[in-house]
Amino acid sequence: FPLWVHQLLEYDSKTNVCEPQIWSHLRLILPYLGILVLGVGDSIGAICGLKYGRHYWPGVSSRTLEGSLGMFLSMIFVVFVVFFFTSG
Repeated sequence: FPLWVHQLLEYDSKTNVCEPQIWSHLRLILPYLGILVLGVGDSIGAICGLKYGRHYWPGVSSRTLEGSLGMFLSMIFVVFVVFFFTSG
């Protein structure tokens, strides 16, 4: 695991397993973070940015605030859907 992910995990010496401290479902989403960010977030962000993008980020950037908001909201939506269907 990358260092930032490893810091979210807590080692249990009885079971020899690292368990998440913050959410019990975090381990379900970890393998899919790349797909979530690149597949869903970037795709929806590009679509929103092209269709609705009017306000560009400061500096020399082709990214729009609307595209970034679309990316963020789509990733949050996917995380909630995953948690809803995996929580029993």
